[in-house]
Amino acid sequence: AIAHAPSRVLGMVYVNPKHTAASLAEIDRCVRDGPMVGVKLWSAMKCERPEQCAVVRRAVELRVPEHQQYLTPSPPGIPMHSSSAPTRATTGSGASA
Repeated sequence: AIAHAPSRVLGMVYVNPKHTAASLAEIDRCVRDGPMVGVKLWSAMKCERPEQCAVVRRAVELRVPEHQQYLTPSPPGIPMHSSSAPTRATTGSGASA
Protein backbone atom coordinates (compact mmCIF):
# COMPACT_ATOMS: atom_id res chain seq x y z
CA ALA A 1 0.00 0.00 0.00
CA ILE A 2 2.82 2.41 0.79
CA ALA A 3 4.42 1.92 -2.62
CA HIS A 4 1.15 2.80 -4.37
CA ALA A 5 0.58 6.07 -2.48
CA PRO A 6 3.74 7.09 -0.59
CA SER A 7 2.56 10.68 -0.17
CA ARG A 8 -0.71 9.52 1.44
CA VAL A 9 0.08 6.31 3.31
CA LEU A 10 2.37 6.07 6.34
CA GLY A 11 3.25 2.66 7.74
CA MET A 12 4.49 1.39 11.09
CA VAL A 13 6.36 -1.87 11.50
CA TYR A 14 4.64 -4.24 13.97
CA VAL A 15 7.09 -6.22 16.11
CA ASN A 16 7.05 -8.61 19.05
CA PRO A 17 9.64 -7.62 21.69
CA LYS A 18 9.74 -11.21 22.98
CA HIS A 19 11.82 -11.89 19.84
CA THR A 20 14.33 -9.08 20.26
CA ALA A 21 16.83 -9.93 17.52
CA ALA A 22 14.10 -10.51 14.93
CA SER A 23 12.33 -7.31 16.00
CA LEU A 24 15.48 -5.22 15.66
CA ALA A 25 16.20 -6.69 12.24
CA GLU A 26 12.64 -5.99 11.10
CA ILE A 27 12.83 -2.39 12.38
CA ASP A 28 16.06 -1.89 10.44
CA ARG A 29 14.56 -3.43 7.30
CA CYS A 30 11.26 -1.57 7.40
CA VAL A 31 12.11 1.76 9.06
CA ARG A 32 15.83 2.44 8.71
CA ASP A 33 16.10 0.95 5.20
CA GLY A 34 12.47 1.05 4.10
CA PRO A 35 9.48 3.30 3.76
CA MET A 36 7.93 2.93 7.24
CA VAL A 37 7.84 5.80 9.72
CA GLY A 38 7.41 4.20 13.15
CA VAL A 39 7.28 1.14 15.39
CA LYS A 40 4.17 -0.55 16.82
CA LEU A 41 4.81 -3.01 19.63
CA TRP A 42 2.88 -6.23 20.12
CA SER A 43 0.50 -5.39 22.93
CA ALA A 44 0.30 -8.56 25.00
CA MET A 45 2.87 -7.52 27.59
CA LYS A 46 3.24 -4.63 29.98
CA CYS A 47 5.28 -1.59 28.97
CA GLU A 48 7.83 -1.96 31.76
CA ARG A 49 8.98 -5.44 30.66
CA PRO A 50 12.75 -5.52 30.02
CA GLU A 51 12.30 -7.22 26.64
CA GLN A 52 10.97 -3.93 25.29
CA CYS A 53 14.05 -1.82 26.13
CA ALA A 54 16.10 -2.72 23.05
CA VAL A 55 13.15 -2.22 20.71
CA VAL A 56 12.20 1.15 22.19
CA ARG A 57 15.87 2.19 22.18
CA ARG A 58 16.09 1.43 18.43
CA ALA A 59 13.01 3.60 17.74
CA VAL A 60 14.62 6.43 19.73
CA GLU A 61 17.90 6.03 17.82
CA LEU A 62 15.99 6.25 14.54
CA ARG A 63 13.99 9.22 15.87
CA VAL A 64 10.64 7.64 14.95
CA PRO A 65 7.41 7.29 16.93
CA GLU A 66 6.87 4.15 18.94
CA HIS A 67 3.34 3.02 19.77
CA GLN A 68 2.37 0.57 22.47
CA GLN A 69 -0.74 -0.14 24.46
CA TYR A 70 -0.56 -0.62 28.18
CA LEU A 71 -2.55 -3.64 29.28
CA THR A 72 -4.18 -3.88 32.66
CA PRO A 73 -5.69 -7.04 34.07
CA SER A 74 -9.30 -7.64 33.09
CA PRO A 75 -11.98 -8.26 35.69
CA PRO A 76 -12.65 -11.98 36.31
CA GLY A 77 -14.64 -13.54 33.46
CA ILE A 78 -13.88 -10.77 30.93
CA PRO A 79 -11.37 -11.62 28.15
CA MET A 80 -8.36 -9.29 27.75
CA HIS A 81 -9.05 -8.39 24.10
CA SER A 82 -12.22 -6.47 23.30
CA SER A 83 -12.78 -8.40 20.07
CA SER A 84 -13.70 -11.42 22.16
CA ALA A 85 -15.52 -9.56 24.94
CA PRO A 86 -19.13 -10.64 25.50
CA THR A 87 -21.83 -8.53 23.87
CA ARG A 88 -25.46 -8.13 24.89
CA ALA A 89 -26.35 -10.73 22.28
CA THR A 90 -24.05 -13.32 23.90
CA THR A 91 -24.92 -12.50 27.50
CA GLY A 92 -28.61 -13.30 27.12
CA SER A 93 -30.06 -9.81 27.70
CA GLY A 94 -32.36 -10.20 24.72
CA ALA A 95 -30.95 -7.16 22.92
CA SER A 96 -28.80 -7.60 19.86
CA ALA A 97 -25.32 -6.10 19.70
